[in-house]
Amino acid sequence: PRVCEGGGKSSDARRGGMSKGLEVLRSQGRLEGAICITGRPSDKTNASINGLYALRRTPFHGAPSYEKVNDNVNRYIFYSATKLRWKISDKVNDSKPGFAYANVTDNGATPPSAHGQSMQWKVFDGKAIGYTKDPSVRCFDALETLNAFGGLIGLDSKPTKRGVQAADDDEADMAAKKQRKEMEKGKKRKAHRPRPGPRIKRPRESP
Repeated sequence: PRVCEGGGKSSDARRGGMSKGLEVLRSQGRLEGAICITGRPSDKTNASINGLYALRRTPFHGAPSYEKVNDNVNRYIFYSATKLRWKISDKVNDSKPGFAYANVTDNGATPPSAHGQSMQWKVFDGKAIGYTKDPSVRCFDALETLNAFGGLIGLDSKPTKRGVQAADDDEADMAAKKQRKEMEKGKKRKAHRPRPGPRIKRPRESP
């Protein structure tokens, strides 16, 4: 997955915005629970849904709600109990259709990042077209995604299971490599060690 891109920006600007957004969330103690939307092409309508979203203090319809950080546009992700879907809009208001939505069947019991590829987002492509399915749009847990890309260096955050597993795998690989090197060294030393010659039996001397 691409790391939480912002719509309509260069790759350098997106990376800079992501780093700044993470720093803001870290300083505010809001990094835990953050999610990101990625995949909407920058040349398409409503590419601004891409980006990093922090967990809001106030839930909506009994489910978590999120707000986009480090951007000059207001974007919110929340669950609509009346429509049985997660919505992205410029206001936490269920009366508005919003810029994108994804239907779910669990009544918002799990965050949108937990659904993986099974969650199908439909994005508003203009009045003439309406909402169309965009299979490239995905929602990810921000910490897990950034850990997978090694993007949490220098950030004081709790490691995720995926990050811990990756660290354990790296440590195991290093130990295995070290053991192989020691075995190779042992074989080389044994190969270069001079073999002892035949044992000469000396005649027994008489007194």
